[in-house]
Amino acid sequence: MRGEKLRHSGWYRGVLIIAYILGAAFIFTMWATDTREFIGFNGYYKARFAEMIEGTAYKPFVYRMLVPLLVRGGRVLLPSPLEQFLREEVYRLIPFVGQVMDYLAWERELLPEYLLASCFMYAALLGFLFLLQRLTLRLYALPLYLADGAPLIALGVLPVFFKRGTHFLYDLPALFFFTWGLMLILEERLKCYYLCFALGLLNKETMVLLSLVFALHFAKRLTRGELGRHLGVQLGLLVLVRSAQVFLYWGNPGGAFEFHLIENLRLALRPYWYSAVVSVLSVVLLIGHGWDKKPRFLKQSLWIGVPLVGSYLVMGAWGEIRVFYELFPVLFLLALPTVAEILGWPMSAREYKFES
Repeated sequence: MRGEKLRHSGWYRGVLIIAYILGAAFIFTMWATDTREFIGFNGYYKARFAEMIEGTAYKPFVYRMLVPLLVRGGRVLLPSPLEQFLREEVYRLIPFVGQVMDYLAWERELLPEYLLASCFMYAALLGFLFLLQRLTLRLYALPLYLADGAPLIALGVLPVFFKRGTHFLYDLPALFFFTWGLMLILEERLKCYYLCFALGLLNKETMVLLSLVFALHFAKRLTRGELGRHLGVQLGLLVLVRSAQVFLYWGNPGGAFEFHLIENLRLALRPYWYSAVVSVLSVVLLIGHGWDKKPRFLKQSLWIGVPLVGSYLVMGAWGEIRVFYELFPVLFLLALPTVAEILGWPMSAREYKFES
């Protein structure tokens, strides 16, 4: 009761929102300003920032078009004096801005585009925190401090995904849309779900994996005909979006996907890093401990890991775990009760009644 009263107090909500805003800003800055070779927005020649925004990048990267569309739309809405200031005058009045752009290897003339893209990607990361908070409350009975603190814990874990691989414009939005989709399936808000699904497909085709979660969740809630119609609509949206992308970017270099299976198999046969083995085993133990007492919804959602691992082996780059952003909220929420038990925090899945 005290927790609920505290939750609705203005000062508490204000402190929590500020913590989310500042935490997301710190992690986003870490992600966006990484200048290691092959890491930043211009690190990979097939998906450089300017080419992604203008739609001239290589396929399949150019197909991930949501952020570029938003940036081009936002650019049209920018007042001309502000756009001119950002492209020219700002460097004369504030030389430090030019030094930062040069340090990050960002083209000075594209400052408005970088700012717009950063705003959209930061908003996606911040939105992910609020979505994860809501998912946590829907799935678990737990104290106020843990429910509201869980997104900050997840935020602290995210940099593990930043260690290797280019930071693409669609990574953080993929995390946002997939988490939003999971929440909408759980709450069975189907109209909003289709909006989320369509936008997520524009951002990255892996959004279609939500259809697997949808099918497993609604298998006993809908008739076979109703479920088939819903899955048919989702398949139709995938075909429609991909057909439009193929048409729009027909002349771009590249192919439908990048094939790295042979190289990945070769690298998989090399001796393992001790830290990598320990990390994988730790994740398995965290999500596996108390498996029978964890939410059925999350255990069903974990099945998306099968096609994700398969696509990673065929099309991904070895060691680039950023391709598992879609799986992150599921893994985190499955591991959270184990962490709570270790630390002595009371927590239980809402489908079950047990004490941690």
